[in-house]
Amino acid sequence: MPVSFTKNIQKHYVLCRMLDEGTMDEVLDYIHDLEVDDDFNKPFYEIVDFTDVKVLDFGYY
Repeated sequence: MPVSFTKNIQKHYVLCRMLDEGTMDEVLDYIHDLEVDDDFNKPFYEIVDFTDVKVLDFGYY
């Protein structure tokens, strides 16, 4: 699942866009990228656009 995100540091939000099919590992990779990003040293809003996601393998097995 290609994941792209745009940061708006001044307004404290990130806009994430996900495409096609996704797995839990890809979601965790995206979260990790945000966790280690030094721009996010304060609370911020996350807006996630799932419009173009066909399958998201996100659950407990």
